[in-house]
Order: sequence, then structure tokens, then C-alpha cells
Amino acid sequence: ASKAVVCEMTRYKQAQFADEDSSSIGSIQINETSRSPTMHIRYHTARGTSLWHARSKLEKVLLLLMFGSLVTIVVLASILATESTRILHVQPHVDSNIYKDGSMLSGDSPMPCLDKHCIFAASEILHSIDSSVDPCTDFYGFACNQWIKNNPIPDGKSMWGTFGKLEQQNQLVVKNVLERPEADFKSKAEKKAKLYYASCLDEDETMEKLGADPLLKLL
Repeated sequence: ASKAVVCEMTRYKQAQFADEDSSSIGSIQINETSRSPTMHIRYHTARGTSLWHARSKLEKVLLLLMFGSLVTIVVLASILATESTRILHVQPHVDSNIYKDGSMLSGDSPMPCLDKHCIFAASEILHSIDSSVDPCTDFYGFACNQWIKNNPIPDGKSMWGTFGKLEQQNQLVVKNVLERPEADFKSKAEKKAKLYYASCLDEDETMEKLGADPLLKLL
């Protein structure tokens, strides 16, 4: 009788659970031996988990860095595009006091630069070009013939050009500045330049008369 009770007790049946939401609960059926009845194991799948929360900390940091880099690139690209547009598209000089055909031009009418610096530069260009030469056949002659005629090579120079002339003009400006009275100089650098310049002058030809004698005595 006791053996029968034990057999009755071992032949229990696993409780059957009611089917739940199929989207979140699954089941695995396991067939066991004749002594063990069929067992059902329930498992719950993850539901409602966002992609952000599913990422690790390292992935989150990398995503934030990537987003910040993209924003920085977009901002820098827009700034560079604005600056390049500002540099390339220069607004022409406008002067509302210029008259043309007896009427005054409005401020919105584009006009070329007409101040003294622009007029001087335009005059230099006009004095340099040779309008008798066809620029399509000889552009160098068209642009430089008159300049070559008006600017012969100075004595002691093997070559001469616009840069050499500009250097000579700059040296003349420096010479005129250094020949001003010493009271006009405020900084020590200007006063030293004035002193060095004066030491090289031989207005009364004293150094020419002495020649190399002072140097020979020193040696």
C-alpha cells in the first residue's frame, strides 16, 4: 500500500498556466522520461527597452562625442562659407555725391573707387600700358612698354622693375623721416636709427679726408 502511495505521489502533473501575452511570454516544452511528466518553462522577453538605455556607457560617450563633432563641423563650415563669401564678393565703392549726366547718383548705384589713392593707381596703370599693341597678340608689350620707356635702368643697376622702383621709393621715405629733427622722435628705436644714420653722413667730407688713417692707428 505504501509503494502505491509513493507511485501516486511521484506521478504528479505540473500545473498548467494560462496563456499570457504572447509578445512578452514564451514557453519551452521539455519531454522527460515516463517517470517525469512534461514540464513547461516560461520566459519573459525584454519589452519597452529603448535603444539608448540598451547601450553601454562607452557607447553612450562615443555617440555624444560624435554628435558634438558633427555640430562643430557644421558650425565651422557655415562660418568659413560666410567668410569666403564676404571676401570674394567685395562691395564697390559708392559715392552719392557723384554726378553723371547732370543728375546725382543714388547711394545704391555701384560706382568705382574715386578717391585719390584709386585715381593715382589708375593713372600709374594708364601710363604703363601701350594701347597701340594688341593685348591678344602681345600682352606683355601692351602692359609694360610705356613703363619701360618711362623708367630706364638707373646707373649701377643690372636690372630694374616695379619692385626695384618701389624699394627705392621706400628708401626715400625712410631717408626723409631720418632727416627730421631729433625732437620729433619719441621712441628709443627711432633715436638710435637717427644716430646711426647721422654717423654714416660725411657732410663736410671729414671722413673722406682722413681716409683709413684712424683705422690703421687702431690696428
